[in-house]
Amino acid sequence: MKYLRILLVTSFIAAVYFLTSCGPTDTIPPKLYLYGASDTTILLGLQYADRGIYVEDNASNEDEIEIENDIEDVINFYNDGKTRRTGDYYITYTATDQEGNSDTIGRMVRVKNVSTPFAGSYECRRQQSFFWNDTSYRSTVSADTRTAGRLRISRVYNHYDPSNNRNIFFTVYAELWHPELSQQFSSIYGYLGTVSDPESPFYADMDYDGAIDSIKNFTYLKIQGAPYLDSIGNAEFNIAGSNQNGIPLSRIEYINGEVSKIILKYVITKYDGSNPDQVIEEYIPY
Repeated sequence: MKYLRILLVTSFIAAVYFLTSCGPTDTIPPKLYLYGASDTTILLGLQYADRGIYVEDNASNEDEIEIENDIEDVINFYNDGKTRRTGDYYITYTATDQEGNSDTIGRMVRVKNVSTPFAGSYECRRQQSFFWNDTSYRSTVSADTRTAGRLRISRVYNHYDPSNNRNIFFTVYAELWHPELSQQFSSIYGYLGTVSDPESPFYADMDYDGAIDSIKNFTYLKIQGAPYLDSIGNAEFNIAGSNQNGIPLSRIEYINGEVSKIILKYVITKYDGSNPDQVIEEYIPY
């Protein structure tokens, strides 16, 4: 009996030791690796095809590891998967093994407008105006956040208005335009769609660098006739780009493949169509 009690006590101690020491044996998280670059640039209006990741784990098989990402939450997409807005988006991937150990890795996705090469600071030199003396002032040209090929020119027709005792100006949008592309405006692609399909941009099959090289061959800017408020909120004025035989007279000039000047030719009238002014302004990078 004494021997049996010793045996039972010994077995009990062994069982307690076994039960208290059999917690999770794996505390090492999976290792995550990116397919493709950790920093990639794509064009506004194109679909983003994520390269994804692969994982390794010391205990779990690959098909036993749960992998998640926040792409849909981070990048701004249309319903068909095309990028809706420019910006820098950081995607996070998370992998979790069977024991609940997890780790993350990230990728930067930069969505840019194909009109980005024309963005920058410019000095404007007015060449012609019926009502205001020639003048010089600074302006900023930026690539639009939502419409491909669109430039936002922060300050045009800058002049001193004695009735308000201050300088006023307008912010105008200009679209990259090419005679061999679509003549129908698209809210996504501007005038960069093909002739057969305005909703299919000419750069659909190009990578970022190829599209940027191609866009530097564009020489025309189309300023669509549209109402604008001036910088202090006065009543609507109409600004329309000047054209000749259907070709915009506003244009981009280059030297050695770089922008040397942007020339805007447009007509501005008051909201009732009175006092038309034909304007020519040159915007020179500085």
